[in-house]
Amino acid sequence: MRKLISILMVLLSFGAMAQDGHIIYNEHSNYKMYGRDVLVRSDATNLDTLTSVYDGSIAFDTTKRHFVGYDGESFKSLAFGQVRDTVISLSSAEILALSGTPKTVVPAPGSGKMLQVLNASVKYTYVSTAYVSGHTLRVGTSVSQDFFSCKVLDATTSTIRGFVQNTHAVAGYAGSVENTPIKVDSNTTATTGDGTAQLWVRYQVIEF
Repeated sequence: MRKLISILMVLLSFGAMAQDGHIIYNEHSNYKMYGRDVLVRSDATNLDTLTSVYDGSIAFDTTKRHFVGYDGESFKSLAFGQVRDTVISLSSAEILALSGTPKTVVPAPGSGKMLQVLNASVKYTYVSTAYVSGHTLRVGTSVSQDFFSCKVLDATTSTIRGFVQNTHAVAGYAGSVENTPIKVDSNTTATTGDGTAQLWVRYQVIEF
């Protein structure tokens, strides 16, 4: 009995030392054991179906291949100085219609905010037929004075290209305004092509 008491006293003393400024190793990180605020790895569609998500939860979006944060409504790109990234896909049907029906890259940010494109890149997948006309993709707000462009739809092989910034206005691009979406269109109507594309855009949210 005395030996048992002595052993218990030794163990208790080591426990007291561990709690008194010494390093304690724990197999669990510091997170709540209820709700959903632990790192998740999933595609964009499934992330938006998650429930019981805490504001500020971080996840890895396997579609856009970057980390996103939950803002109380949905998962969005993590912002550093309001700089964000997004990626969209363009089907052949969408490319053929881009001149008259631009595709939204980033929705309008709301009153008191403006979107500014910083740079963009495109991965074009050639299938069997190059597009005739409408070879240049343009990215910017629908009335952006400084838009970005890339001639890519005439390619006869799959390619990755960067956009260049244009500092002159063209019809339909007359000046940056608040609460306007970022869109992609083509300089003229494209025809007879069947390739597809993925578009990456980095942009900044400017708050007035």
